[in-house]
Amino acid sequence: MVPSSLRLLVLGCLLPHAPSGDVAPPRALDERDRSYAAHVAAAEMALRLGDAGGAQHWLAAAPESLRGWEWRLLDAAADKSVRRVADQQGGLWCVALSPDGSCLATGGEDGRVLLRDAATLLPFRTLDAHERGVYSLDWSPDGERLASSGGDAVVRLWDAESGEERLAFRQHGYPVGQVRFAPDGSRLASCSYERPTGGEVRVWSAQDGALIARLQHGYAPITCLQWSADGQTIHAGSWDQHWKTWRLARGDASAGSVNADDAGAEVATGDDASAHEAAVPRDVPLGSEDVYRPAQALDLSPDGRVLAVASQDELVHLFDAASGAPLHDLVGHTKSVDGVAFSPDGSLLASGSVDRSIRLWDVASGALVASLPGHGSTVRGLCWSRDGRRLFSASYDGSLREWDVAALRSHPEQLPCGDTVYGFARSPDGERLAAALSDGRLLLLDSTDGHTVAELAGDEEWLAAVGFSPDGTRLFASGKAPPRVWDSASGELVARCGDQRGVDDGAFSPDGRCIATAARDRTLRLWDAATGDQILSLEHPREVGCMAFMPDGSALATGCRDGRVRVFELPSGSLRLDLAAATEPITRLAFAPDGSLLASGGDGGLQLWSPADGASRGSLSGHDAGVSALRFAPDGSRLLSGGHDESLIVWDLATHSPLLRLEVGSGVSHLEFSPDGSRLFVDTVQDHLMVFDSLPLRLRIGAR
Repeated sequence: MVPSSLRLLVLGCLLPHAPSGDVAPPRALDERDRSYAAHVAAAEMALRLGDAGGAQHWLAAAPESLRGWEWRLLDAAADKSVRRVADQQGGLWCVALSPDGSCLATGGEDGRVLLRDAATLLPFRTLDAHERGVYSLDWSPDGERLASSGGDAVVRLWDAESGEERLAFRQHGYPVGQVRFAPDGSRLASCSYERPTGGEVRVWSAQDGALIARLQHGYAPITCLQWSADGQTIHAGSWDQHWKTWRLARGDASAGSVNADDAGAEVATGDDASAHEAAVPRDVPLGSEDVYRPAQALDLSPDGRVLAVASQDELVHLFDAASGAPLHDLVGHTKSVDGVAFSPDGSLLASGSVDRSIRLWDVASGALVASLPGHGSTVRGLCWSRDGRRLFSASYDGSLREWDVAALRSHPEQLPCGDTVYGFARSPDGERLAAALSDGRLLLLDSTDGHTVAELAGDEEWLAAVGFSPDGTRLFASGKAPPRVWDSASGELVARCGDQRGVDDGAFSPDGRCIATAARDRTLRLWDAATGDQILSLEHPREVGCMAFMPDGSALATGCRDGRVRVFELPSGSLRLDLAAATEPITRLAFAPDGSLLASGGDGGLQLWSPADGASRGSLSGHDAGVSALRFAPDGSRLLSGGHDESLIVWDLATHSPLLRLEVGSGVSHLEFSPDGSRLFVDTVQDHLMVFDSLPLRLRIGAR
């Protein structure tokens, strides 16, 4: 024990002070409360079912005066786009960006093509393009022409500057699923279905509209196609559950002169469009025949190596384009996948689905990078900006959306840690996180993208308690290893705090002068943060599992395995309150920001107390198992609790009612808010931290 004079030096600024404000009892729920809770619950269910549009509807109808953190969280989760417009009647089916990135073309159910300023998404010209819906759009490589195909079985070629029609290709007898310019712009390829011969691809001269080749195979519609970079190969997907490759003869680009090389194709040249005697193309199945797998969309990576085929079987199939060998099946969508598009560098693939979502995939590994909710119906049209930072999407809900892919990737929903996280804390400025790992490492992470800034410990003894000083300059950690203090900037060890082991919880005092640690040796100890000397030791009858400082530093609460909560005066250490909270161990404590409430949780449930007099302020029932994490929102209006039942509950402190329940897939260990309350970091029994952001991405980008 250190001299009392040192104890007063360290704790002198912690003046005894009981909370002054009485806490009003919870008010009874009224109709507005019930209406708000019902709207939030409906929005959460809609999001869980993938219906972002439905979630937005329910949130917009919720009473505005009651909207809190949970409403903002769902609102941000319901739409991660940075811009959106919905100014075209009927659904949007396709979107294409001009080569210079200045103009977006959209086409949809009403048969019109709208040319839009890519900077604003607003239309500046309308083309009455097709008598039925517009199925596909493609710009010529020089950006001077736009090709469109539609349900009226016609392909049209438009002058991009004047909007005048230049050519119309009318030989198809069935809706044209897709049209694509050859890489040199001299030819067009379009795909359709012909009765009774079956699926076909036609190659046209983009100069005069002459039919160059007719490629046929199978008895089902060919729905999608793409050229190889050299303009000599056409890949196409069909409803016969296969994709096909035709290799055209090199150098033959004029009407009546394209032939099939030794890869084989059914080819008719010039006016002889009825011939179909040649060999079949390479034909690759999308998978086994136990599931119906018609191809809905197709794209080829920029380097020509990977072919992506989207199917009604809810998968995106990746193949080696040269050999036809399967690479990955991308699993995640819950309904038919109707659109795919590679990023310009080929590292990412975007997919759109009938399940209303867009998903971004890492092409090399097949891993899901991000899921993009926002649309309220099928997403079919996808295209990338030339720098790969932005993605544009068109949906049957009639909306066009822009997504900042770079921002999405720099604001992940999970921060990897590499091992099980036993404890974590955020820095006061919110820029860094400290993660205490089961293998004894203490990591400093960037709170935005989760990359490791520094590694401060590595003695292979588990760490569970970690915390920043109020000014963010120091960091302490403890667990099986004794408490230690580091300089958070340099990583230099500043102090060692005795030899106490088995520490489950700890924190800096509000003034930063001392550290409290709760341990399995039945003590709560206070340490001088500068020297590591022990200031105070408070004995308990059982193991001390958790502790929390009063926000003003006047008291310290502990939770014990005997089911009791004790509140000690500081700096004297005298016992102020001894509360019989439960018959089960108390494992989590949290003070409200103004000190007016103390929440305790454990296997016995969740209770609220008045720290001023120890009066019970009620119990909150909602978890199916013990409470394992507690945190008040910075504004004090909400309490968040995590449980062993793998759920996170948001409580309204005005009514003591649950407003939102989130299933997180694992037991919750710790919760931390960012300083402004917009982000919530959740430590589960996994090797990563989950991030819940209540600020929409478009506002986060603006703030950045």
